[in-house]
Amino acid sequence: MGLSCGYRCLQILLIIFNIGVFICGIGLIGAGAYALSSVVNHWKEVERPLQYLIIFVIVLGCIIFLLGALGMCGACTKNVCLLTTYCILLVILIIAQIAAGIIAIMHKPKIKHEISDALSSLVKRFNTDENVNIVLNEIQHKLRCCGAKSHSDYGNKPPRSCYDGEVLFGEGCVQRLSELAKKNMNAIIVCVFVFAFLQAICLIFAICVLMAIKRGDDD
Repeated sequence: MGLSCGYRCLQILLIIFNIGVFICGIGLIGAGAYALSSVVNHWKEVERPLQYLIIFVIVLGCIIFLLGALGMCGACTKNVCLLTTYCILLVILIIAQIAAGIIAIMHKPKIKHEISDALSSLVKRFNTDENVNIVLNEIQHKLRCCGAKSHSDYGNKPPRSCYDGEVLFGEGCVQRLSELAKKNMNAIIVCVFVFAFLQAICLIFAICVLMAIKRGDDD
């Protein structure tokens, strides 16, 4: 009786955690789809690495969504095959997420240099490429900055997006974008490790449920 009650508790906890995982997957898919739509409509081919990152988020969301559904179905039906598959896929996903988090941490110091190179290249093409013109005007207007390092990147004729009324933005966009990118990357890294931790808990619950089913404690 005690074992059966313990199994029921584990089963319910596994279902609840996987409902959370399922919802997180939907959230990632929705956020990624919205971001990708915005990038495709406004940034076009200028920022392909950004598009790849967003596509990765959507794919990750789909995987998490499917895992959540698999975990819920396996726990509800007490299907050993589904739960075993769930555990194997969860282990792979946890390892992949931890690896991605470590790579992101190692990549952080390079962000400012890469943004500086990219923006300097875009500023040179400001007057010759319409897509670049749109992107830089949007960045400069929203972040209240001008040029890569400063407004002097444009010589004596900064674009109107470098002004707030008659006041010229003095700070370059490299610094602003670097700060924004690092802030967002920190949030992503935290989310990756939090997800991995929650999935590790799901894995422990799933293994316990599997062992209980094989012992017959679910009767």
